[in-house]
Amino acid sequence: MTRFWYWFIPALAVALAAFSIYTLLGAFVFPDAGLIPSIQFLMCGLFFFPVLLLVLAVGQVMLRRRRPMVIPVRERVLMGLSALFPVVLVATSFDIEALLLGGLLWPFTLAVTVALVVVIVLTNRRLARDAEAATAGPREGASPEISGDATDLFGPPRD
Repeated sequence: MTRFWYWFIPALAVALAAFSIYTLLGAFVFPDAGLIPSIQFLMCGLFFFPVLLLVLAVGQVMLRRRRPMVIPVRERVLMGLSALFPVVLVATSFDIEALLLGGLLWPFTLAVTVALVVVIVLTNRRLARDAEAATAGPREGASPEISGDATDLFGPPRD
């Protein structure tokens, strides 16, 4: 099941890229064909989804560097939300008066996707620190360090 989640972000990126390419073709190559049903459709394809693609690419690079290959539940939830919101945006983009919903969902979708990348980075950091501590073992005479991070707030990842 972990492999599914490792391929989830690239699959989402391919879908968003296809939508953006369709929008580019509809707006600039075939402008008289009526392929763009609304302003929200145009804004999603030309501006919002390419930015989302960049954020997802950074997240995927960080996820591929992770050892061991685990995806915690909080990352799975954020991945699901980062896919659900673009689906809602595309589904509502066919209505001419749907710009209000897009204006509300665009920042929220971007915030969820950036939060996903931040959680991936924090999890990578924690896993690297745990692996380093396991290989190094305890140091003699070392006092315990007091530090806090996201795992203190959210708890350990569950699979």
